[in-house]
Amino acid sequence: MKKINMTIVLFVLISTLWMATNQTTYAAETNQKGIPVLLYHHILKKSENAFPNDSAIMDFEEFEAQMKYLHDHGFYTATLSDLALYLQGRKALPAKTVVITFDDGHKTNYLYAYPILKKYGFHAGAFLITNRISQTPVPFDPRDLQFLSWPEIKQMTDVFQFASHTNGLHYTIDGKSALLTEPDDVVLKDLKTSKDLVHTEFFAYPFGAYNQKTIEQLKITGYKYAFTTEGKYVKPGDDPYELGRFVITPSTTESNFEQIVNGESSTYGWHKYSGKWYYLDSNGNKWTGWLYSDGHWYYLDQNGAMGTGWIKSGSKWYYLEKNGEMRTGWVNIGQKWYFFYKDGHMAANTVINGYRLGSDGAWQ
Repeated sequence: MKKINMTIVLFVLISTLWMATNQTTYAAETNQKGIPVLLYHHILKKSENAFPNDSAIMDFEEFEAQMKYLHDHGFYTATLSDLALYLQGRKALPAKTVVITFDDGHKTNYLYAYPILKKYGFHAGAFLITNRISQTPVPFDPRDLQFLSWPEIKQMTDVFQFASHTNGLHYTIDGKSALLTEPDDVVLKDLKTSKDLVHTEFFAYPFGAYNQKTIEQLKITGYKYAFTTEGKYVKPGDDPYELGRFVITPSTTESNFEQIVNGESSTYGWHKYSGKWYYLDSNGNKWTGWLYSDGHWYYLDQNGAMGTGWIKSGSKWYYLEKNGEMRTGWVNIGQKWYFFYKDGHMAANTVINGYRLGSDGAWQ
């Protein structure tokens, strides 16, 4: 009897050690830096792209090359649900794991991305602006900004997991995201409508803009995970409402792409050097010119430093606060009143609400 019990004990111990060893090995495979979540928008072939300077439009040929790289190098494409389990510590993922996402719900997600992803056996997530989804497919026109239809979405479910990018709050008011400026009841109704249409717990912030109030609104309406446009890897312990994504644009080089997916990319975004703020893009380069970030417009000079005060861009004048935010509406500067339009440029030689503005823009 004792011999039998000892055999059982030894068997249990050996089995437990074997399982623990295998679980540890598998868990160790997960990228220690975290999972890169890639963000795409619109895709067009080079021959049909009439907007080559639009950073939201990816060349089909480049997208296909990037997907081939992932396939040829053995990457696993996790679903949004896989990522949620990973964040909860309930699922280990291979070291070579990426999450592919698309924002807005462009028709080209179906026309171009879907066949390539299906060819390689990949999965992806798509964050839809649900009030732009049509009941029937529209004829393709590369010169127009077109969106998916519900029949197309149904056909894509073997590859795509669909989520929310609001129902109809993907626009700005005075340079700020509507999600941050519309009344609470409008926002809550919109979030619930979109969630009910796509049956999701995942959300992506329009323009990457959000605040603590936005997070609370997402919680109230039942969302559990939300994605930003901040280039950082996703790992257990991250705030589920502030998950990072790497924005992939036409300027993302082959080397940059490989660094991102292999966990070798530096976190981009705002950085402070010698008392000045700079913004690094996903390639690690300093941003220059106008930048929309977290619901506000900023101007980065030719050296990449964030501008403040009066800024001349082209032939127009703008005014930026000490924190770099672009002003709109009436502003008192140096004991003089100025008016700045919704796009931020100063009004001059005109009458605004009965007030005459001189050639220097100041109220006379």
